[in-house]
Amino acid sequence: MGTKSDLENCNCNEVKVDLIKKIIDTNCDELNFTKKNVYLNFENLGWKDSERNKVLLSGDIFKSFPINLFRSPDTTRLPKETAEDFITEFDRNFKEYLRPIRIHAKHIEKWYDSENEEMKVYIAENGGHIILYVKNDNNEYYQISDTLNQNNIITDDISDFSRQYEENLGLQLDDYIKNKRKADTYKNTRRFEIGKLIYEELQNLADTTHVCVLCIPSIIMDDIDVDYKYRLTFILAIGDYRINNSVYKILVEDMLYDRNGLCPPPDNSNC
Repeated sequence: MGTKSDLENCNCNEVKVDLIKKIIDTNCDELNFTKKNVYLNFENLGWKDSERNKVLLSGDIFKSFPINLFRSPDTTRLPKETAEDFITEFDRNFKEYLRPIRIHAKHIEKWYDSENEEMKVYIAENGGHIILYVKNDNNEYYQISDTLNQNNIITDDISDFSRQYEENLGLQLDDYIKNKRKADTYKNTRRFEIGKLIYEELQNLADTTHVCVLCIPSIIMDDIDVDYKYRLTFILAIGDYRINNSVYKILVEDMLYDRNGLCPPPDNSNC
C-alpha cells in the first residue's frame, strides 16, 4: 500500500493528491457533527470546511457515522443498522453497481409533482452504470442522474438503456427475489418515487447550487413491510454534488427510504 511520501513523488493531479492525503489523515471516528433541525446552510461550504461534513467512502458506506434513517411517508425512525443491512445486502449480491447516484436539486425542483406530492423516477442502465430518468406527458425522456443539464433529453437511446437494464441488473434482481429469496412476486423494482419529505427539505435550504440527492442502492431487509422485503430500494441522502466516483460528502444525518414508492407492487409487473 502506498504512503503519503509516495504521493508526494508522483505526477498525479495536485488536487487529487491533496484529497487522498486528507483521506489518509482523517480519523473518521473523530469527525464531529452538530445536528440541526433544518438542513445545513451552505453559505460557507467549501474545501476548507470539509472536515465538518460527512465523508462517505464507497465500499464502507455509513459504518463510521451516526445516521437517522426514516421510512417515508409515515417517517418511522429506523436504527442505523437498518441502513447498513440494506446496503450490505446490495453490496453482497450486486457489488459492481454499488455507487451512489446523484440527482441535482434543480432536477427535483423541475420534475416534482406538487399536486401528487411525488416525483416518479425510472431505472435504466448504460454500460454497467445505473441511470435514472423521468418522462413528461408527451412521453419524452430526460436523464436526471449525474448531470447538470436540465434538458438532457434521451432520444433513440432510451430503448437501449432499458434493454441493458432488463438484461443485466434488472435480470439479476428478478433472479435474486424470485429464486434466491423465493419471494412470491413477478419482478423487482423498476421505478421509485422521491416524495414530499425530500422535496420539502430541499425547499428549506438557503442555497442549493451544489446540493443533490444521493440515491444509494440497497435491498430492503427488515420485516416491517414483508410485501416489500428483498426489493431494490434507494436510501436517499442530501449530499454535495461536486464530489463523485469514490468519495461522497453527506451533509446531514437524516436519510430516507420510501418503500411505498417502489414499483411494481406485489404481483404486479406494470409500472
